[in-house]
Amino acid sequence: MAERDRKAAYALGLEAEDIASALMGELGFTEVDRRARMKGGEIDLVVEDAETLVFVEVKARANASDGAEAVTARQQARIRAGLRAWLSIHDPQGERLASKAIRCDVVLVAQGGDRVHIPNAFPAADEGGF
Repeated sequence: MAERDRKAAYALGLEAEDIASALMGELGFTEVDRRARMKGGEIDLVVEDAETLVFVEVKARANASDGAEAVTARQQARIRAGLRAWLSIHDPQGERLASKAIRCDVVLVAQGGDRVHIPNAFPAADEGGF
């Protein structure tokens, strides 16, 4: 990928994250973290409300169905690894884990600004739990 293409993709990703954050805000969530680079994976967006802590994967594509297909099993595993690392740093005593539901959502941002929110898109924990 050429340097110019990389910069354009990066800018598109930032814009999509802004759109996803705004959408989650409209749904009553407050942004906690963004682009959290953790050992094992990156979390695009972390939001919460009184009951739920949500780890959001954001996909920007030409259309929503292309974005949905981009969240592969391998990527889900990396997100779960990032989620566990994030919790170990931001919730070392397990208070959020004890008091909130934890879920993984996907927000698809299509050209033209169409937004699709998929709550609980994949399990937050693997078979071994958190």
